[in-house]
Amino acid sequence: MSYRDRFEELLKTIDAIAFSNMDERLEFYLKRQVAQSGPNLKLTHQEIANDLNSSREVISRLLKKMEAKKMLALHRNAIEWLGKVNAAV
Repeated sequence: MSYRDRFEELLKTIDAIAFSNMDERLEFYLKRQVAQSGPNLKLTHQEIANDLNSSREVISRLLKKMEAKKMLALHRNAIEWLGKVNAAV
């Protein structure tokens, strides 16, 4: 990965953190995790909350909404991503 690619990735991350709603930040975070690790993520709600500087309750509520929209399936200490991941993530 070139220096320019890494810099653009950093800018996208900063933009997502600074200017997005929490639901958008969560979706961006999960897509990045899926792009790195595959569709089955071994993450707890608390780990996600810590990474996004939020509370576990907020993350749990947003994950439930995403599950209702069939974007993901929640399991104990795991999340299965059902949606598509953009190549630009």
